Amino acid sequence: MKRILCVVLLSGALIVVFFAFNKENATASATKVAGSLNPPLWEQSISKERAARVKRGDTMALPGKELLRLLPNCIASYQPSGNSGSSLISLMGSKYRVAEQTYKKDKKTLKVSITDYNAAYTLYNVATATFASGVAIDNNEQIVKPIALPSKEAKGWETFDKQSNKATVFVGIGDRFLITIEATDQPNPQDLEKIVEGLDLGVFSGK
Repeated sequence: MKRILCVVLLSGALIVVFFAFNKENATASATKVAGSLNPPLWEQSISKERAARVKRGDTMALPGKELLRLLPNCIASYQPSGNSGSSLISLMGSKYRVAEQTYKKDKKTLKVSITDYNAAYTLYNVATATFASGVAIDNNEQIVKPIALPSKEAKGWETFDKQSNKATVFVGIGDRFLITIEATDQPNPQDLEKIVEGLDLGVFSGK
């Protein structure tokens, strides 16, 4: 459960609001954050992908076994290490599912998680709100920037800690899935970008 909570926190800085207070305060804080966006979350038009899913009655997260099958068998030369796992998380009346797997190459480690927000559309918007901001930071401590991806349905964001050489990439796809990839021992953040570019995002098409 501890690892799952870490995944949730990594899915976007804004979503921390939901964990910071009790349920009553979290609701008020989330409303304040959502209302600060332009336009507010509840006024944003949903994507064509989301509208198509709603029309056909597809409004629930994938079952655990199906979500686990979306995890890559390997990434570049990184191989799976240990067992994969999935959890269904309930938060403020919404439910979403997380699947995760660790991969290793020599002493380097990749952790990949896929979060299905199909039944928690507002939480997806909050978790990926940073993507739309276009903010880029490069200082002595960190790099934060958007990244380009080959899929038109996907939007990417990267953070890099210059002190620990830890890189994290977030990929939002289809207004539904959030893929989080954490890498250790990455002296060059572009290395993780190349790994992400090699992901088969086509497996998410039509979902």
